[in-house]
Amino acid sequence: MMRAHMYAAQYGNHALAAETMAAIEVGRGLDACGQCDTCKASCRHSVQISNKLGHLRQIVASGELRV
Repeated sequence: MMRAHMYAAQYGNHALAAETMAAIEVGRGLDACGQCDTCKASCRHSVQISNKLGHLRQIVASGELRV
């Protein structure tokens, strides 16, 4: 999902982001996430995972990215 966020948010390549999201098995994508403010995921390289997933949710909800 981090890669899909990168394609959509940083590169503006929504087609590649959608393709990446489509390759994620059901139950392991955004549908597996709960509330971003309760997310316990952490990255040893200081990537703000819950922020990026929240932003990806916004992109999908806006219709810019069709999954």
